[in-house]
Amino acid sequence: MLKSLLTPLKTRFEEAVSLRSNGTPDAVLESPEDFERDARVETMRMVVQSINAVEDDTARIDLLGEASRLMLIDPATKDVFREMDGFLVLISFLSTSAFLPNSVI
Repeated sequence: MLKSLLTPLKTRFEEAVSLRSNGTPDAVLESPEDFERDARVETMRMVVQSINAVEDDTARIDLLGEASRLMLIDPATKDVFREMDGFLVLISFLSTSAFLPNSVI
């Protein structure tokens, strides 16, 4: 008796699941340009985080140069620099290193 009641529900549920799985579009292939842009954005994030972590002024200058190069190549990285508070990191670096007697700058 229960089998006859549950059978129609079971087939409808299986059909709904199969329709959902078939209705989803295939994964859109990412173009090489999008991949390259995403890689630059991720590199900018890592650069700004590294500037905070590094204590050596020479390494910070190198990282700031890398950030500048990324901004010139891809303007989208400027937004990432802003979001990661890169300007504050830059000002902090300049304010702490500007008064050192043996400044690298």
